[in-house]
Amino acid sequence: LIALMERHGIGTDATMHQHIHTLQERRYVVKHAGTGAGQIFESTWLGEALVTAYQRLGQDKLWRPFLRGAQERDMAAIARG
Repeated sequence: LIALMERHGIGTDATMHQHIHTLQERRYVVKHAGTGAGQIFESTWLGEALVTAYQRLGQDKLWRPFLRGAQERDMAAIARG
C-alpha cells in the first residue's frame, strides 16, 4: 500500500501511516494478518459503498488516487509560494 501511495504522490514518509490509519479508523478497509510487505488490505462494504455512491453521482474521480496526489502537489506549491 505504501508503494502505491508513493507512486501516486499521496502523503509523505511522515504522513503515510496516518492516511492508512484513517482509512482503517473510518472502516473503509481492514488489514489482514501478515508482516511487512505481506500485509493485505481489503476494502469493507462501507468502502465499496462509498466508491459506488461516487460513481452513481457521476463523481467517480473523487476516489481515484491521482486526485489526492494532485491536491498534495498543489498544496506543496502554495506553501513554496
